[in-house]
Amino acid sequence: MPPALLLAARILFLAGEQVLVKRLAGRAAGELAVAFLFFAWATAALLPFALWAATGPGAAGGPAELARLARRLPDLVAAGLVYTAAFTLYVAGLVRGELSRVAPLGTVNQLMLLVLAVGFGGERPGAGRLAGMALMAAGTAALLRPGRGAGRPAGRDEGWAAWATVGYGVLAAAARLMDREAAAGLDPVLYATAVDAQVAFWTGLAVTLRREWGEAGRLLRERSRETVGAGLANAYSYLFLVLLLPRLPLTVLEPASSLASLVAALGGVLLGGESWQGKALPACLMLAGSWFLAA
Repeated sequence: MPPALLLAARILFLAGEQVLVKRLAGRAAGELAVAFLFFAWATAALLPFALWAATGPGAAGGPAELARLARRLPDLVAAGLVYTAAFTLYVAGLVRGELSRVAPLGTVNQLMLLVLAVGFGGERPGAGRLAGMALMAAGTAALLRPGRGAGRPAGRDEGWAAWATVGYGVLAAAARLMDREAAAGLDPVLYATAVDAQVAFWTGLAVTLRREWGEAGRLLRERSRETVGAGLANAYSYLFLVLLLPRLPLTVLEPASSLASLVAALGGVLLGGESWQGKALPACLMLAGSWFLAA
C-alpha cells in the first residue's frame, strides 16, 4: 500500500481512537480499567493476523520470524513498559480532560523528538524547525494555562489532564525512537501485537492490584461498542505507524499524524459539546509548529 494511503488511514484511526476513548471513559471511569480494555481489544484485533504471519503458509520465515522476535525481547519489554506508562497518562488525560484541549497537547511528542535528536543525535535544527519549536512551545504554554475553556478557570482535573497529556507526549517520543530501532527487520504485525499485548498485560496487572475488574466489567457491559471500537482503532493506528517507520522519517510521520489531533479536537467540540473558547488559537499554533518541524 502506498505510504500516503497508510498515513491517511493512520490519521483517521488515530482521530477515531481519541474520540472513542473519550466517549468510553466519561469522567467516572477508572483510567487503568480503560487502558486495559483499550489494549486488550487491540491485541485481540491483531492476534489472528500475527498468528497467520508467524505460522501461515505465506509466512515469510515462520519459526525463524518468531526467533528473531525472541532475540529482540529486551527491546520489546523496554518499549512495552514505556508505552504502558505513556498510555496510562494518555487515557488519564482523555478521561479527566476536555478532548478539544488534551488532543492538541498530545502533539508535544514531536517537539520532544526534535529535542532528543538535538541533544543525543547531534542534529542542528534550521530556522524552520526553530520556528516550529517556538510555535509548539507557545501553544503548549497557552493550553496549560488555567481558564482555557467555557469562560471559567480549569478545575483540578482539567489541569492534571493537561499535564498528564504532556507527560504522554514526552514518553511517546522516547517510545517512537525505540520502535524505530526495535521493529527494524521484524514483521510489523508481530511487533505491533507483541507491544500491544505487553501493555494489556501490565495494565491488567495494575487493574488486579487496584481491584478494578468490576469497573472493567461495567465498561464492557455498558459501553461495548466504544470499547471494541477504541481497541480496533488503537490496533490499526499503531500497526500503520509500524508499517510506515521504515518508509518515512519520524520527523515527517509524526507531524503528519498531528492532523488526527485537530480532527479529534473538532470531534470534542461538535460531538461532545465542548467550547473552542481559549483553545482554538493554541491548537492552531501547535499544528502549525508541527508542520514547521517537518521542514
